[in-house]
Amino acid sequence: MIAPTSGQSSPAKVLNSDPLEDDATRKACALGAGIGGQDIGSAKQAVKADLLQRLTKAAQLCAERRSVANDRGFMSLNSRAAPVVADPWDVLRGKTLDGENEFDVLGKRAGPKLKRLVSRALVQHWGPECSTFSRARGKPIPNVSKDRWPPQVRNAEFVEGIPSVMRALPGSARRVADANEMVNLAAQSCIEAVLSGRYFTLENPGRSWMWQMPLIRQLLEMPGAQLVFYHSCAFGGHRRKYQAICTNIQGFDQSVHRLCGAADPSMPCEHSGEAHLPWEPSGMGEASETIPTQFESEYSPELSAAVAKPVALLINQELGKARHHPVSFIEIFSGPNAPLTSAVRSALGLPGDVPNPLDESRGESIPTPEAASSSGSSGPDIHTSSGRAAAVPLRPSPFRPSLT
Repeated sequence: MIAPTSGQSSPAKVLNSDPLEDDATRKACALGAGIGGQDIGSAKQAVKADLLQRLTKAAQLCAERRSVANDRGFMSLNSRAAPVVADPWDVLRGKTLDGENEFDVLGKRAGPKLKRLVSRALVQHWGPECSTFSRARGKPIPNVSKDRWPPQVRNAEFVEGIPSVMRALPGSARRVADANEMVNLAAQSCIEAVLSGRYFTLENPGRSWMWQMPLIRQLLEMPGAQLVFYHSCAFGGHRRKYQAICTNIQGFDQSVHRLCGAADPSMPCEHSGEAHLPWEPSGMGEASETIPTQFESEYSPELSAAVAKPVALLINQELGKARHHPVSFIEIFSGPNAPLTSAVRSALGLPGDVPNPLDESRGESIPTPEAASSSGSSGPDIHTSSGRAAAVPLRPSPFRPSLT
């Protein structure tokens, strides 16, 4: 706050005064209205002098107001805004309030809130559940009876759901409808980001049927959009899982594009030098049944850091520009532990820890995929891409037609 000196008005008076209501204004008006028998030329010069004095005083008042506003923090065009990383969204992180999960992207109350957040975010990351989009569905599983195989629910002709399967398996039909809605929401939000000059990342397995969805195909055609492929074993994973990220952010090809050529199971991983773990499920039908994709679901620290690097670089570059985004980064379908949000925060110089609110409010720990499988809480139909919402029991929604 500036301190008023002799001849200066106080900050409150400066901000509230009107530069036109002063003695010079009244004097000029009186002079112009009552020149009487005076010489017209002299009167004009006097009016000009008074007008110049009035304008000079008004300019001084504006400068004082600007200084006061700066001191009060009203003007910060020359200051660098701090990055803002939003809380990650996932139903595995949300509490149920009035029958609805606070982080349910398809919820009646939470959905509109999320849309407002992503519309204000510079960078948005989506990782929709991949269970129903897997091409492994319907394929034989060694030593497992056919009735235990996850049913094939999509193909090249019916990428949004095979009609005959949808009619025969209402439970699978509901999961497919939920997954379609989540993917379409993600695709539409990413398209809007591109059109408004903002940025996105969208992750799923490299051969997922998701990449063939109509809105996703439209997103892939957007200016600047690119698909970056990698194997999870290149970032600390134990299996050679083929993954892809679609983004319009530069630098992902250098940071994330890492493949492993050891396709033969007998060959060691090109990155770790160790043998890849097998994909075959174990203990199917037993309390300890294990779905290997569960163990590759959460982003590893190495992958999270690789994704966060170009994202943080972009955010820091944009912070120096005049245009300001209230939210720098938001992650949707983060899984219970949100490792990517933690990595982005760390890359931006913010505290990296993102505690799960359920841990604090309920005194409960969120089980890892390994713990969930050992307790028998996961079945063959709910393995997910990043600890996604598919692991949560389905619930009625006013936005979905009945499929039964």
